[in-house]
Amino acid sequence: MRIIKQEDLLQDDGIKQEFLQAVKTGAIFIHPTDTVYGLGCNIENLDSIKKIYQLKQREENKPISIVAPSKEWIYQNFHVSDANKGFIERLLPGPYTLVLKAKNKFPDILVKDGAVGLRIPKHPVIDLIRQEAIIFTTTSLNIAEQDVVTKIEDAPQSIKDGVEIAIDFGQLRKHASRVFDLTTDEVKIIRP
Repeated sequence: MRIIKQEDLLQDDGIKQEFLQAVKTGAIFIHPTDTVYGLGCNIENLDSIKKIYQLKQREENKPISIVAPSKEWIYQNFHVSDANKGFIERLLPGPYTLVLKAKNKFPDILVKDGAVGLRIPKHPVIDLIRQEAIIFTTTSLNIAEQDVVTKIEDAPQSIKDGVEIAIDFGQLRKHASRVFDLTTDEVKIIRP
């Protein structure tokens, strides 16, 4: 696993382009967010998505979220009521996961009952990837049902061994995103 300091990624164009190319081609990577460290890959690479499930020892019937490139992209690809659009406008970007019914096709492994979990974390590394319009998975950097990881060095070795790149932002806070179900007009809290 190659570890890249966040400041090097954001300031060195060569490192930036190398990282973005790796993400585009399906590399599994560790990334900081506005909550905890995440494990991600391009959603167009099903093999990488399945490998993330294996690394996390997560059941495939428990979808992981994706990072949307923009709120406009969410409105184009998901059913959003007028009431929920206002909710989205207030919350994103931010430390939230929103579950919405998909209008368009996404990999089955990321969909449950026609819905997908979406995030737009407020973080410069996430912004860098979003600017390239790369849609990628995000799930907490941990073994399923174990504590979340707030420092890369604390990640399970079995996960680090399966990751190509890690973007190190140092210590993060220890709270996963709040999760809201927006599949109907009534907002439901899934994880406070």
